[in-house]
Amino acid sequence: MADKVSIYDENGELAEGVERIRTQCYFCHANCGVLAYVKDGDVIKIEGDPDYNNQGGLCCRGTSALLHVNHPARINHALKRAGEKGENKWEQIPYDQAIKEVAERLNQIKAESGAEAVASAGGTTRTDDWARRRFLNQFGTPNGFHNALLCWIPTFMAETVVAGWSPFETDLGAAKCLILWGMNPAASSLPSMHGYTDLQLAGMKIIYVDPRFSETACKADLWLPLRPGSDTALSLAMLNVIINEFLYDFDFVDQWCDGFEELREHMAPYTPEWAAPITWLDPEDIRKAARMYATTKPGCIQWGCSWDQFGPASATGSQARQLMRAITGNLEVPGGDGMPGPALNFITDEELELNELLPEEQKAKQIGSDKFKLTS
Repeated sequence: MADKVSIYDENGELAEGVERIRTQCYFCHANCGVLAYVKDGDVIKIEGDPDYNNQGGLCCRGTSALLHVNHPARINHALKRAGEKGENKWEQIPYDQAIKEVAERLNQIKAESGAEAVASAGGTTRTDDWARRRFLNQFGTPNGFHNALLCWIPTFMAETVVAGWSPFETDLGAAKCLILWGMNPAASSLPSMHGYTDLQLAGMKIIYVDPRFSETACKADLWLPLRPGSDTALSLAMLNVIINEFLYDFDFVDQWCDGFEELREHMAPYTPEWAAPITWLDPEDIRKAARMYATTKPGCIQWGCSWDQFGPASATGSQARQLMRAITGNLEVPGGDGMPGPALNFITDEELELNELLPEEQKAKQIGSDKFKLTS
């Protein structure tokens, strides 16, 4: 294994030909600091950078980086199928040839079936998202998508419907209460967990929502081990408690919230007793969480992408949690959840995508746009 190569000599110095390079892990948005040891152009060992945001720690994604770098299935060149489809036979070809052949095939499909017959799927915005969409708009197809439909976009859109934008920027430094919902930063985001721990030691309360007794759960002030997938029921019950016990922010509701009386009437059936058999939680624990969040102000709610994967209950759950923020006055205030967009002082992805070049008749051909309006 490369990771077992000695990088030090007998004096404890870097071995001859070994170079230590400060870099970052790019497997998630935390971008933890990494020390990479390179010899003869190859990375032979990696470890966390103790002087960066992760204080030397790396999660399982970071520690597996060498497996990705050296994996035998990694594609490092342009390949063209050499045998029949499914035979897994390939030949290496120059990139110029690959680009030319792909372009010819795309234009053939466009001529025979229309540009909309070409669809493109990509990864997260750590790849090529705006550039890819810019190409698709100029090519003439509306059918480009990425994994955000299972990661972040459903929650973002539901929150935007409630408040005009998703409040994903948290002012944790001034917060007195934090709900970590459906995430495990002690295993997946070590820089974040380090910060949470420091803030907790300074007095911030942490409510943790997750079925598992995880690395983060053992550090929380209150852990809610709900039944998997019952997050929406818990959200509704907490909202019910905040409303019926008059724990909401009267001034914020009066100034900024429309339809509060209708909301109060609608929420009446969703008591902690109603939610208990669904969530497997004690009603008093639900009340305790709602009271802690509503009265230990200001407060934040940080969520994991599991919210986005609950199917039909995803959007309604996100809406309920966004309403919790709103009626407690924890939106766009110091120590609360801030709404950072839309941006006014820098060029956004949307402006780079050249959406105006896609004709309206082509936009109408987007797959699913007749049913899923918010993400069309």
